Amino acid sequence: MNHSPTIARRATLLFVAVACFAQQSPEFEAASIKINSSGASGAGLGFPPGRLTATNVPMRVVVSFAYGIQDSKLVGGPDWLSTVRYDVVATAQGAPPPDQIRLMVQAMLADRLKLAVHREKREAQIYELVPAKSGLKLETSAAGSCQVVDRDHPPAPRTAGTPPPRYCGNMGLGPGQINGWGVPTVRLAEALSNMLGRTVIDKTGAAGNYNIVFRFTPD
Repeated sequence: MNHSPTIARRATLLFVAVACFAQQSPEFEAASIKINSSGASGAGLGFPPGRLTATNVPMRVVVSFAYGIQDSKLVGGPDWLSTVRYDVVATAQGAPPPDQIRLMVQAMLADRLKLAVHREKREAQIYELVPAKSGLKLETSAAGSCQVVDRDHPPAPRTAGTPPPRYCGNMGLGPGQINGWGVPTVRLAEALSNMLGRTVIDKTGAAGNYNIVFRFTPD
C-alpha cells in the first residue's frame, strides 16, 4: 500500500437521490431485500456465478458495487443508505459476467428503492495498492479452497457455532479483519477504501483470484 496522502486525481463521484428512475437493463430472475436487525458487526458482499448475496450491509455498499465505485466516492442520498443494514439475495439465469450483474443490481435498486443517480467529477486524494519490493504475497485461490455457490450448488445449511463458510467470490469485513475467498485484488482495494474512507486504486497488476485473510488492530 502506498500511504502517500499527496496523490490527487480527478475522481468521479456518484450522487444519490430517491426518485423515479427508468432504466433499460437486464434483470434478476428473483430478488429479496430485507432489513437485518441482528445487531451483528460482521458484514459481507459476494457475487458467485449467477448470484448476488449481501449480508448485514448498509445499502450504500450495494450501490457502490452496482456502479463500480468505491464507497468514498458515493455522496449524498438519504440517511438510511448508511444507517440501516440489509440482507440481499438475488439470482439470475445462467452465469452472467460481473458487469452484467452490476447492471442487474442497478435495475433492482431503481425498481425496488426508486434510486436515481448522477455522476460528477471532483479532485480527490487517493491511495494506491502496490506490490512490495519482494513481490505480491497473496494466496492464490486453488480449486476446492472455497465453496462455489450457483444454481446447481446452493449454499449448504449452516450449523450453529460453526465458522462462516468460505464462499467463492465473497468479501467480508469485521472488526480488525478482512476476509476474501476467490476474489481479485480489486476487491481488496474496494474493501480497504471502505475502511479508510479514501479511494484505494488497485495497482498490483495481479491477475486471477486470491484468498485474502487480513488481520489488524483497529484504531
